[in-house]
Amino acid sequence: MQMKTTFKLFSSFILFLSMTFSSYAQEQGTQQATTQIMEEIIHLNELHTGDKPLSVKVLFKGEEGVTRSLHLKKDGLLPEHTTPTPAILVCVTGKVTYEDENGYQTVLEPGAIQKIEPHIKHWVKGLEDSQLLLMK
Repeated sequence: MQMKTTFKLFSSFILFLSMTFSSYAQEQGTQQATTQIMEEIIHLNELHTGDKPLSVKVLFKGEEGVTRSLHLKKDGLLPEHTTPTPAILVCVTGKVTYEDENGYQTVLEPGAIQKIEPHIKHWVKGLEDSQLLLMK
């Protein structure tokens, strides 16, 4: 009886491993470049070097979207622009103002999330040195 239970547990474990490996292998085939990006960095600060007022780097590129890391210095500006798709801006560190052409304005601090509607002109200004994530 105990051997049957052990065998069932072992079989379930092998099935779980094979499904996990299969899924992992598929992901590796389609996102090899993205995995390389992620393996090369340990911290967001490593993506942004130099004293530029604005630095934008691709952090992750999947089949359905992209996540960018933005480093915005105090008084730095992400100039007025639009996006063709909805996006989300997340403040990781620092403090920025987000404004749009409709007169909407808000201050984003760590943990704050801002939805960005498509085809609406918007811009972001650094109130402090800030790290942001932009997901589309």
